[in-house]
Amino acid sequence: GHGLEDAAAAASASASASATASASAAAAASRLEEASHAMSSFFHETESGKFVPRAVFADLEPNAIDQVRTSGLRRLFDSKHKQLLTSKHEEAACIYGRGMYSVGRETIDAVLDSLRLQAEQCDALQGATLTRASGGGAGSGFAPRLFELLYDDIGLGLKQPRIDFVVQPSPQISSSMVETYNAVLGAAATCEIDCSFVFDNEALSGLCCRNLEMDDPSYADLNRVIAQAISSITAAMRFGGALNGSLSEFTTNLVPFKYLQHVLVANAPLFPARRSPPTLPEMNKACISAAGQMASCDPAEGKHMAACLLFRGDVVPKDVGAAIATMKTKRSVRFVDWSPCSFKCGITYDALPTVVPALGYGVAGGEAGAGAGAGVGGGGVELGKATRGVTMLSNTTALRHMWRRLGHNFDLLYSKRAFVHWYGAENMEESEFSQARRHVESMIKDYEEAEAEEHEDMAKRRASFR
Repeated sequence: GHGLEDAAAAASASASASATASASAAAAASRLEEASHAMSSFFHETESGKFVPRAVFADLEPNAIDQVRTSGLRRLFDSKHKQLLTSKHEEAACIYGRGMYSVGRETIDAVLDSLRLQAEQCDALQGATLTRASGGGAGSGFAPRLFELLYDDIGLGLKQPRIDFVVQPSPQISSSMVETYNAVLGAAATCEIDCSFVFDNEALSGLCCRNLEMDDPSYADLNRVIAQAISSITAAMRFGGALNGSLSEFTTNLVPFKYLQHVLVANAPLFPARRSPPTLPEMNKACISAAGQMASCDPAEGKHMAACLLFRGDVVPKDVGAAIATMKTKRSVRFVDWSPCSFKCGITYDALPTVVPALGYGVAGGEAGAGAGAGVGGGGVELGKATRGVTMLSNTTALRHMWRRLGHNFDLLYSKRAFVHWYGAENMEESEFSQARRHVESMIKDYEEAEAEEHEDMAKRRASFR
């Protein structure tokens, strides 16, 4: 009798172990499938099993692209994908006209071929994103020309949005005397873009100094902070969760008027590894404060037309409701009177907030490479890891102060026609300057009108402007 019982117990244990193993294998397969789906959003798997970024790196001068070619990042590309790294040997020289017309026109076909190749490898193309700096010649001139051709040459549909991550000129920090010209001209050239997320180096430097306790942050450190924000914004495209949103949902919910498509970004937490992570209420507070914005703009100086809160990691809907209830009590969070609701929310609970390595991709890839620490890698402060994160995207009328500042600096230069002859040498006409300036002024009036209690028909005023 004991022998039969032992045999039955052994069989039962074996069946239980087999069932456990099957469940573990199924769970592992499910995780692998989820990871593969997350990778496929931004990486294409080749026949050899290599994951290649769904990205094209382009510039009109070779230095920035050479940093990728000589760093550890080059291992992401094989000989068949060298066309994804495109550069010219004749730079734009910080002149909008060179990027838009002369040098840019010579480069555009090679970049479009690379983009077309990437689009053909997508099973379900959601849209296109662009990362640029509006103060340079390529970012202000070449990028708008590229965006104009996405619909015709790449086959992007009207429901597949074009998203822009743009670094605007800072109030005090400047890398070029003519970056204000470029920013204003570029703003008029990209007025048809669907949504534009705004950054500037001065605000990013302040975040690095205050939050990461850096004395002299480098451009690589600023790029790391931007990468953190972009990772959070695009998390819903890669991972599952509740109340998720796609690129088209961002544009639908954040852009109430066609020409007011610029959006402020705030991302938390941002702290050094030697510190303990902040609590969720502290993160929410940082996202609505002026010091937490990634562009030099105080949301308290205007009203929100639309806002989006993206939560990531160990967050449940109850936490989201509590966060919104607290934010509504703050004076810095005011909405226009015609907005029917406050926040659009997204929760991505399948992935913890990403931390970009501090040593730089060149070092992480096995070798430093020439210039790898300048723009590709990171600085010497390690970012702290957290189990949850918050990103706030807000389309606020306070952005009019940024455009007013750029317009004022533009007027100071243009009143003396300073540096205009360099643009004329690229076959630009002075009428382009005045038309771009009128576009910025019309945007400022649109913001003022959106905040006012009595409303004018913006479409009619825009039609008269055009």
